[in-house]
Amino acid sequence: MPQLAYDAVLLEGEYVATILDNPGLQVGNVFLRVHNNETRYFMELGNSVSRVSKKLILLFRMRKISNMASAYTQTSRRPIFCFIV
Repeated sequence: MPQLAYDAVLLEGEYVATILDNPGLQVGNVFLRVHNNETRYFMELGNSVSRVSKKLILLFRMRKISNMASAYTQTSRRPIFCFIV
């Protein structure tokens, strides 16, 4: 796999930060764009639907995003600069 080197990487959310674990990717600075709280968004969306099947799908999605975000932020050794849009 070829090595890819970048001075900076812009992440659209915490849940995509696992790309930084790719050994073929060398990154200088990491910027995290925070434009909404996706965990809360999916939780509220799940609470607003009436069909149980849709509610479960949305709540599982919320849990998945929450777990991915917290797992990365707890294990990351890379400095991340956050900005809110």
